[in-house]
Amino acid sequence: MKVGKGYADYPSLAHSGPAYQIFVMTRAILPILLALLLTWPVHTDAAPLSDDDKDDIARIETYLNGITTMSSRFNQRSSTGNVASGLLYLSRPGRMRFEYDPPAQILLVADGLFLVYVDRELEQISNVPISRTPLRVLIDDDVNLISAYDIAAIDRRAGTLAIILTLKEDPDGGMVRLLFADKPLQLKQWLIRDARGVEVRVSLLDLQRGMKLDPTLFQINPHMFEDVESRP
Repeated sequence: MKVGKGYADYPSLAHSGPAYQIFVMTRAILPILLALLLTWPVHTDAAPLSDDDKDDIARIETYLNGITTMSSRFNQRSSTGNVASGLLYLSRPGRMRFEYDPPAQILLVADGLFLVYVDRELEQISNVPISRTPLRVLIDDDVNLISAYDIAAIDRRAGTLAIILTLKEDPDGGMVRLLFADKPLQLKQWLIRDARGVEVRVSLLDLQRGMKLDPTLFQINPHMFEDVESRP
């Protein structure tokens, strides 16, 4: 039997070799995915928080911490013109799955520790720690925005509430903007801008909460692309 590696031993998305970088540049969907995984847009100084800001932050924390499970269709678009769509599943804490529609053969799964990237066409698995991704704000065990993030801005418009966050552990890494429908509060979209100014916008469609999700949705077989002989 061929002995393989766990996906924690596969190349990190941030430290893959030249062949992987060429692959990234030649695949239309991957610039979107890499921005989704690895970037927090450019640093903005946090503004002083008003009492209204603190009230809205508390409402957002209560909403995010109240999510147990969630599913939604999503549309994904970058400022470079790349587009994708698919299904999102989320189970807090720590678990998330993006199933991309054909012709993309991409799968992203957060299993509690890693965000694992699977390319079925190239039979390649890579990963990055969840703690290094902007998606952690959605699946942290205890979402405490003021403790973990600098609040760059809060934007209130008719029927919507948006918040822009920078990670305190990496303030120069960038920002993520969460957009909610308001009264009642519901997550509608997030936007990420990387250090090059490329924006990635993910919009949620027909979001549902509180359903039972199969735990295997958030598991990846690290040997899925290896030739394994059956034991006699």
